[in-house]
Amino acid sequence: MIIYSIIFVVVTLLTVTQASIEGDDDTKVDNPNSAFSRNMASMSSQVTHPSSPKVQRRSFSQTNHHQQHPHICLAFLSCCDRIDLLNHTLAATIRHMEEDEPDSLRYEIAWVDNGSDPTMTQTIVDSYQIEHALRLPENMGLAYGMNLLIFNLCKAPYILLLEEDWLYLDHIVAPQTEERKRAVATSLALLEGLDAQNLTSYDERNVMGVFLRHETYETFLKFPLMDDWETLPNMNILKTLGGINKDVEEEDDKGQVMTNGELIADIDYRIFCGDTTMQGGTIWGSFTNGAGLYRRRDLMKIGRMYGEPGDAFHDRYIEGNYAFRAAMHNCHSAVRLTKDRSCEKIHDPQCTGAFHHIGGGRGTRPRTTKGTICDDMAWNLFGTPLYEKFLRFRQRQGGEEGDTCGKDQLEELRQRNFRDRGTFHC
Repeated sequence: MIIYSIIFVVVTLLTVTQASIEGDDDTKVDNPNSAFSRNMASMSSQVTHPSSPKVQRRSFSQTNHHQQHPHICLAFLSCCDRIDLLNHTLAATIRHMEEDEPDSLRYEIAWVDNGSDPTMTQTIVDSYQIEHALRLPENMGLAYGMNLLIFNLCKAPYILLLEEDWLYLDHIVAPQTEERKRAVATSLALLEGLDAQNLTSYDERNVMGVFLRHETYETFLKFPLMDDWETLPNMNILKTLGGINKDVEEEDDKGQVMTNGELIADIDYRIFCGDTTMQGGTIWGSFTNGAGLYRRRDLMKIGRMYGEPGDAFHDRYIEGNYAFRAAMHNCHSAVRLTKDRSCEKIHDPQCTGAFHHIGGGRGTRPRTTKGTICDDMAWNLFGTPLYEKFLRFRQRQGGEEGDTCGKDQLEELRQRNFRDRGTFHC
């Protein structure tokens, strides 16, 4: 761990220094060494083998075998010593996967911790079976952690982002309908089914994922950005799972070939698309960090989240910017987790929620005077064709001139130390 910490600091310093001397393009956000830094960091991930895990994973040894490919990666990002929340989230999620979801649904777990107290994170290592566990010696921020999970650690074709504070809604707080108990498998079957039938949004944007949280999109998205409920009828969920990894023979725990299994169900779904015209005044609708299930290849096509060390990018707009970039070519969906079709509202957790946020909402990170440098909603558009157009339009309307930041301010964003423990992404 000491040797890794030294390498980590050296690589980070190299990354930030190189990014600060990229050239004359003051608006360039890309750090050419970010991928190198993450690759180096990911080499120190470990497989945890606790002697007495809190929740036993029956297929843990199999998911480490080259011939047994997982269908989905459960991705956890923690920071700021919030290990108590992570402990609850991990325990509930693993229990759900082991007891509720179909036996044949294989999964891996990836976990990145951003600089929490090592004595606290050691309790996680000693308690849970994790394929890819990476404890960073300092807080590298939301973007760095998320990019590690998506690009470097997770190997499965699908990924479920849970951060450290999304708790599965078990029988204590929500009725355990058949649909809720198999929410992950149903979501995978939905995305595979939409893809196979070439079903897209109204404007042919790709449907890349499923929200497994209750949401507020009905308050600001209108038709056709918020579509009506639709149904994929007679979906064979088990057979669909068997087709996700076509390069290996898929068998369940009893040795039965998955393509011969049957779990027939109608899947009710609703498509939501972010408003890329900005007419509605919001950027949300196509992506969320918390309790969002995605095709990993679609996230990789969008590119990395901006805001890694060395980026000239404002940390407050990391998730919002990524959500807008996602919406340029992608939409999202929700699934009805009950047979009761009178249950229509996605803000009702009884209808669509499989996970509940236990760590607070957006914007809970402390906002200091130092943290307001170049604070501008235009960052949400960065990396898209609308960014420069928006700045020119605002200038013509008598607003701020030029870029959102001057040369010195951009340099400060590259060099600043705003990732102190307890002050980032929580």
